[in-house]
Amino acid sequence: MVFFEFGKGTQVHLVYNNFYLQANKGISSMEHVIDETLRIAKEKFSAFGFKEEQIEQLLASGKRDLLSELEKLKSLLSAEPYDIEQINKSLHALKGLFFNMGNTEAGDIMSDLRKGSEPDESIDKIKAFLEEGNLS
Repeated sequence: MVFFEFGKGTQVHLVYNNFYLQANKGISSMEHVIDETLRIAKEKFSAFGFKEEQIEQLLASGKRDLLSELEKLKSLLSAEPYDIEQINKSLHALKGLFFNMGNTEAGDIMSDLRKGSEPDESIDKIKAFLEEGNLS
């Protein structure tokens, strides 16, 4: 595990294998998805020639935006009747965030979740993704 420090003591840890994730049950599945996204983004930003300070800022704001949008989506899913339009907007925002940070697999999943034909089935799939963080 690697720790990156962003300003005044804020730390983000990156997990490099599923063994650690499974052995440390305090890490949720969505945290694993976010950690994987941050790892991918760091590699991509480095390859693009960004300075370390710029990368740290991009990762911090990317994580903040992902967490904010995931909370918004969870809130939308906790209120019935479901506002499908707002849920789709949230999935679209998450898709963009994941793609911008280089996690095309998670972005594709967000896109697929938006394309569900039956709203109830789509809601179940979205909830399962949020609970399991399954990217396959």
